[in-house]
Amino acid sequence: MTVPGMWAIEKLGRRRLLLIGAAGMLICEYLVAIIGITISTTNIAGQKVLIALVCIYIAFFASTWGPIAWVVTGEIYPLNICVELALELWYRLRHSLPRQPG
Repeated sequence: MTVPGMWAIEKLGRRRLLLIGAAGMLICEYLVAIIGITISTTNIAGQKVLIALVCIYIAFFASTWGPIAWVVTGEIYPLNICVELALELWYRLRHSLPRQPG
């Protein structure tokens, strides 16, 4: 769901995709709350509906809010600064990890 979400960012725009995702997740959360309170614990069909709604919630998150966080994070800094930060992090991690004897 993440890859189609990244495609949708360019086609629909960040704001619209965030609003669609928020609306879908909101509806799923409300339905889970309402159904979860009203059904009994022995109602198998109701339990399956709750599982389906949680899966739909995860799909909304994975296709909207999840990829947008990665895209925005990648766009905050220019590429040359990202490369410098990555190299610095790699250098520090390489020298901070314990060395294997041998």
